[in-house]
Amino acid sequence: MRKTMDSRFEGQPSIFKLAASEIGFGGGERIFLDIAKALVKLDISVVISTSRNSKLGQAVNEDDTFNALERNQKSKATVLVANDFKSLFQSSLSFGIRRGLICHGPWELTWKKKVYLKLFKVHLLCVSNYVAGFTQRGLRLHRSKIDVLKYGPDLREINVVSDGKVLAREEFGILPEDTVVGSLSRYHSVKRIDELIEMFRGREEILLLGLSTGFNTQDEIQTKKIVDNIKLPPNVKIFENVKSEVFLNAIDILISLSSSETLGLTFLEASARGVPSFTTAKGGPNDFLIHGLNGYFLKHESLRENAEEFFNLIKDKRVLDRLSKNAKDMNHHRSPEISAIQIIGILR
Repeated sequence: MRKTMDSRFEGQPSIFKLAASEIGFGGGERIFLDIAKALVKLDISVVISTSRNSKLGQAVNEDDTFNALERNQKSKATVLVANDFKSLFQSSLSFGIRRGLICHGPWELTWKKKVYLKLFKVHLLCVSNYVAGFTQRGLRLHRSKIDVLKYGPDLREINVVSDGKVLAREEFGILPEDTVVGSLSRYHSVKRIDELIEMFRGREEILLLGLSTGFNTQDEIQTKKIVDNIKLPPNVKIFENVKSEVFLNAIDILISLSSSETLGLTFLEASARGVPSFTTAKGGPNDFLIHGLNGYFLKHESLRENAEEFFNLIKDKRVLDRLSKNAKDMNHHRSPEISAIQIIGILR
């Protein structure tokens, strides 16, 4: 950790408290933890407040970055992840501090959260323009009261080794010569996993599905039941709770038919590795994917039309090479550190 404070941050809060009590570990928690680490690298003292038995709590306990900090330290600013009302309510018991709320999903604005945001002065930190627009309309806030974080994976931590694909495919039982299309998400109805499976039925290409569990929402339970009852074709493989790095190393192409994508974190991670991306034009990916340049949007409502367009495109090696080359250059203006600097500037 550097000892000299950057002059950009003179007068900033000396301690930031980051609070969440989510059970699972999804995109919001990943962003939350990455930003916490980035704040520490910028010489900010960070206190993590989260349930010790949650997946986020386990990740924090296993990381030496935060072990030396006491959870009961008084802070001058609090950054919350907008997953649950419990963390919001607990933060309201502390007065005289600055608050930032990371919004990473349009379905999170329950009436309780709306009341909280009306009563307390909170800066909304949205992960994409899609989420920011939804939040603005839902709360009838002026756009100037909402900031969009320039979050993306830390490119310095992306480790692409020459034999990474071979080793990753061995883990999933996939041959080196296979054409593998992957979709990395969670059991949720908006992900349209059942439709994606049907899209690959009867095809030669392998569909590798990496699905997260552990959230135990009614939607997840119902979606998992639907997927479990589907008779999978031999070219579709499902693995649960996989490591994203191994999964992305194993695939040639990333795809999603999601009807709502808040940020599209997996597409940012895939692009950093040069994996061509195909998704819907519905949500966060509109912030960083340019149709035909570093990715493709599947714009048809018909599954048959999307399938026809997709499989025709991936047959053209020149298309895939162009997407791969351009994708690697798209993340340089996004990182956890850039997001941390934004938050410092807002809450100082």
